[in-house]
Formats: sequence, C-alpha cells, structure tokens
Amino acid sequence: MRRRRVPAGPVLGVVLAATLFAAAPGRAQGGSCAECCKLPCIEAQIWEAKYMKGFYQRLAAIPGLTQEEYERRELDAKQLSSVMSRLYLGVNPSCKWDTPDPRDPTAWRARFTGTGFSVREQGGIEEWDLTLKVDPETCALTHPRAAEVLPTITPCEGIGRATLAHEQKHIDDCLARRKRGGGPLTPAQNARDEVAGYEAELKVLAQIRLAAAAPCMKESCETTQPQFDRASRLFETDIRLLLGIDKKPVSKSPLKRKPKGNGR
Repeated sequence: MRRRRVPAGPVLGVVLAATLFAAAPGRAQGGSCAECCKLPCIEAQIWEAKYMKGFYQRLAAIPGLTQEEYERRELDAKQLSSVMSRLYLGVNPSCKWDTPDPRDPTAWRARFTGTGFSVREQGGIEEWDLTLKVDPETCALTHPRAAEVLPTITPCEGIGRATLAHEQKHIDDCLARRKRGGGPLTPAQNARDEVAGYEAELKVLAQIRLAAAAPCMKESCETTQPQFDRASRLFETDIRLLLGIDKKPVSKSPLKRKPKGNGR
C-alpha cells in the first residue's frame, strides 16, 4: 500500500498524484468510521479493492503466467487503481493518512519504529510504503507492530481494520497450506490468494460503509470544495439506497454506473 503527498498546485495534478491530503480541522485520523465525512474515504477504498480483486481474477486465468509477468502487471494495476480512487475522492481533506513529516527523523522513528513502513522523497513528492507483508515461511506478519499502527493512521480505524482482515486471510490460508504440506505458490495461485484477501477486506468495508452512511441522513460535511460538494450529493442518493429508503438508483447515482473493463 503506497500513499503520496505533493505540494499545492493545479487541481488536476493534485487529483492524479496525491493520495494524502491536509487534515480537516478538528477531525482526527484513525478514529471511528461512523461519521458522514468518512463515507467518501470508505467508498474509494471499496472501489480500489474491487478493482484489484477483478485484476487478480483475470491474472489467475492467464495460462503459463510467469513471476516476471505477474509482477509487471501487478505494478501497473496498483498504479492505475490508485489514480482511479484519487479521481473518485478528489481532494477530500477527511481522507488524509496521519503520517509524520519525513523531514523530522525524530517523529519518524518514534512513530513507525518496528513497523517496516518507509518513506522517500523525490522531486517534492513523498512516497510512503505502508505495506503489510506476510512471511510465507512463518505464516506471520513480517512486522507485527505494523498491524497495531496501521489503524491509527488510516482516515478511520475501520479502513485499517479491513486491511488487517485481508492480511489475516493470507495468514489463515498459509497455515492451512502448511498443514496440508503444500509448497511455494505459483504466480496463478498467488493471484487466487489475493482474490480471497480482497474478498475478506471488502466484507469489513461493507460493514463500515453502512456505519458511515447512517449519520449522513442527519448531517453533512462542512466544506467549500465544489468537488466534494458534488460527491456528497451523489453519495446522499446512494446512502438512501444502502439504507433501503429508496428502491431504485437515479440515473446520476454512482451505484447506477456499471464498471467498464476495469474489474469493478
């Protein structure tokens, strides 16, 4: 999982490149997902998880898939999914990841010691690697402390919890394979493992989506950003559908639009 932050600039550049945004005043990251302002963050995570699940399903079906081809296609898909989710979010201040300033090594070491998380800055862009990894030999996280820290830095703790559910599925499958005496995974098997991981992640995201939707019937997010205002209006339509208040999506509802060849 990689997140980027860029300096202020043209809106299009921010939308395409940025995945960390300035925090909204008074709204701590890593808190409850049961608030209206977190719904777009959850929706974006759902879109991204669905896209990657579809990608791995197609990848698993490729005959004679090599490891080199697997890694090349995977990198392309992750970059594309990141851009797509950012376009959906726009520049939403509620969806900031609470990461320390990499120019402050003291804060960096204190916050992320033992997590395996890393950051590099190139050309004014901060690129964070917040990936959780499972060791195929031990069937455990390579850095257990990362599982403790992640839910405290995501836009709300449920998003981090969904990622942990994804990795827990990998751990469970790894342990089951080891019990059966199975060997290393082929690229196709690894792709199927990722499909199962994203299915576990999506189950948690579906739960916190409903938790965030309910408050949106009573409140809205205060913002002056036209992009987020427009997204909020569309989300209100979908909230009514999710809660069963309306039975049919209107033509402009995001739930009405069907994915076109992108696995969502």
